Amino acid sequence: MFGKLKAAAGDAANNKAATLITTHVEPVMEEIQGYSPAVIMEDETYQSQVIEPTLVALQAASSGVTSMLPNFNEKFSACMFHLRGELLELSEDKVALIDDFKQQLPAAVMEGLKL
Repeated sequence: MFGKLKAAAGDAANNKAATLITTHVEPVMEEIQGYSPAVIMEDETYQSQVIEPTLVALQAASSGVTSMLPNFNEKFSACMFHLRGELLELSEDKVALIDDFKQQLPAAVMEGLKL
């Protein structure tokens, strides 16, 4: 019985976090289109210029939700790398969002959090 309650609470926290992340990540992903492709393609610069500032803003806006999830920082980073691979089209001269970006974002965030 307690196992089911714990799982349900964990799922609820993940769903709330995914909704919060989706809300905060959507404008960031749209803004990324103005970045140099080299910044987005390179893991270290993507981490320092995109993921870390987004994480700080998300934590400030979350009212403690992110602290309820174990290893949230690592999960968020993995999620953002997943989003880069799933939702961005990278070429040598530009960064673009896939055509159905807004429809794919919520599912991609949930999938990314499970990594």
